[in-house]
Amino acid sequence: MRLVFLCGCLDPGKDGVGDYVRRLAGELVRQGHQVAAIAVNERELGCPIKREIQVDEFSDLSSSVSVLRLSSQVNWRERSEEIVEFLKTERPDVISVQFVPYSFHRKGIPFSFVGNLIGIARQFDARWNVMFHELWLAGDSAPTKKKKIVGWLQRRLVSRLLSRLDSMCKLVVTTNSELHKEQLLKIGVETVNRLPLFSNIAFVEHSDDSRVPGVATDEFVVLHFGSFGSNVEAYLLGLERTTKLAAEKRLKLFVVGGGGPHREKCLNAMKAALIDGQVVDFGRVDASLVSSLMASSDVMISRAKKSTWQKSGSVMAALEHGVDVICSDGTVIGRDNAVSCQRVADEFVELMGAECGTVSNVR
Repeated sequence: MRLVFLCGCLDPGKDGVGDYVRRLAGELVRQGHQVAAIAVNERELGCPIKREIQVDEFSDLSSSVSVLRLSSQVNWRERSEEIVEFLKTERPDVISVQFVPYSFHRKGIPFSFVGNLIGIARQFDARWNVMFHELWLAGDSAPTKKKKIVGWLQRRLVSRLLSRLDSMCKLVVTTNSELHKEQLLKIGVETVNRLPLFSNIAFVEHSDDSRVPGVATDEFVVLHFGSFGSNVEAYLLGLERTTKLAAEKRLKLFVVGGGGPHREKCLNAMKAALIDGQVVDFGRVDASLVSSLMASSDVMISRAKKSTWQKSGSVMAALEHGVDVICSDGTVIGRDNAVSCQRVADEFVELMGAECGTVSNVR
């Protein structure tokens, strides 16, 4: 099968969906498929257009993928022309759009992207897949009138994209969570396939233990990996729950990753709470060290909730490393929920070869 993935960014380590694409593409290449990828909205590319070969950090050169990266500074007409020429060269059987509204537009309302994508689809007799990593702002994610309006516009764009693609080509709709599946069914998409997420950090069999701070036998290691949410109390409650799990052991908190805009506030609150504990702030580190730190941890705390953990790459990474996860609402996700990249690749290939459903009633 000849496949082309289309996403917003393919800067290694800078974009979760881009890292997902790179790992999945590498696995598909290992299975004998021909795979390429296009990043249509690179914000830090440094040049208008870049063509390169990318390899997943934990793969060999035999799983290399041809990549086209397009700067957000290039107008959409020129980007569309480059995408069309790339697709003509690759002649894909399947074009898979990895959809996150904010990947294609800073404010999450990608009118130009959707319009140009529909125009591109008219030119290719290929099966199209739209994989929804994120949908639209709703509920707790849209607490203000402004965000509710943004969410409404995002939903209209999703509806337009799906209805137009469905009218022109064979379309397979996938998403990574039951929550998103339910939302898509509610707007009239008749067939939605859940394609589970896998870890965005590959497990390293023999990590360099010298890079991991020594963990004493009387210490219970709690990991936070990725961005913090705005709810400080949720993290303090998470620490309280881990204290019960630790029993007589002393807590040690590993904080890994950039942390996002709420990092300082949440981190300071947790430092204050761990009077007898220790906080080790690693910041951004390479994937192999993240794997080592995860393997050294007893449990991870996450801003994810019962309804959203299925779309969290950091949660899936912890599970693959044999670490249970405590969500911000107290839900505990056991390590038996881990999903391998190979399994996802197998399911993806099966879905792309199956009979298409319909989204003709989308509204």
